[in-house]
Amino acid sequence: MLSLKNFAEEADIEYYVITPSMLGQFVRNRSWGIEAYYRKLYGKEVPKTWEMEEGERLHEKYGYTNQKKFCKKFKIAPNIIVELRGKPDKIDENGRPWEAKTVSGFYVSPQKIKAAKVQLLCYLFLMDKDYGFLDFISRETGKQLKQYRTVVFRDDAYLMKIIKSFIDTLKKQKQLV
Repeated sequence: MLSLKNFAEEADIEYYVITPSMLGQFVRNRSWGIEAYYRKLYGKEVPKTWEMEEGERLHEKYGYTNQKKFCKKFKIAPNIIVELRGKPDKIDENGRPWEAKTVSGFYVSPQKIKAAKVQLLCYLFLMDKDYGFLDFISRETGKQLKQYRTVVFRDDAYLMKIIKSFIDTLKKQKQLV
């Protein structure tokens, strides 16, 4: 029996596995998202930095330790199948996803907020929820920046627009190689 990926190759269908993190990086800086895709594709790990380790510690401190993964496969064009997979940082008692981001200082840039929202939109789509929450935590103080806590409502049309743009950018990259 053929796997979906093998079937896709034989049927001239493009098959992409993407994560919320890749899309978040992509909306902040297109090349970061594409680099994240290829790192995942080829299994290249990024060495942990102090910022990454501190982020993990603060996620644990505030209960952002969800391990449940979600996955959906869907067509975005007649010959393109996308597999979106990931796990939200936290699922609250009402089953709603939370995404937490650690930041330097007390200011969160609009691009970082946009990237976090896109990641949360992915989890809302994967979990079939209407809304979820963003939280930002300062690495320097270890405190939550409550002034930036945000409710994000599901917007599949916007998410699909970003996914299509991501895939179009990947295709252009492949043509250049």
